[in-house]
Amino acid sequence: MKRRFTVLCAAASALAALLTAAPAASAKGSSDGPCTISKLVNASGGFADIPATSGRSSWCTLRVGARNDAVWILQYNIRTCYPDFGLSAPDGIYGPETEASVRQIQRMRGLTIDGVYGPNTRMNMQVFWQYTSTGTTNCLGIPDYV
Repeated sequence: MKRRFTVLCAAASALAALLTAAPAASAKGSSDGPCTISKLVNASGGFADIPATSGRSSWCTLRVGARNDAVWILQYNIRTCYPDFGLSAPDGIYGPETEASVRQIQRMRGLTIDGVYGPNTRMNMQVFWQYTSTGTTNCLGIPDYV
């Protein structure tokens, strides 16, 4: 009887440890790979275009040298939501000007300043949202679940 109780307690302890363990790092805060496309997301009655991987994950990374639609939509969002940064018209090339704008966002939000658009920058920057039901637009953050 005492042995069964000890085994039962050990099993309950192991189950409790599994249930309270932290979620996998890939869910948030780490990249699922390079951003290569733009992804239309819907949230709270609005929609926005954001960078994403070819697998449609928005937990991705862009850096100097990237040339694709994901860079173009990042540039569009920066130019629209941060007009004082002086970013030129979007061209889809992640060069020194885009890197400098990302650094400004990182500095403004108290992030590590590396000029790389990744999950931490994504969670702390604003993008251009459009609301078809009201005809309004706004620059807001990207929800974690997108």
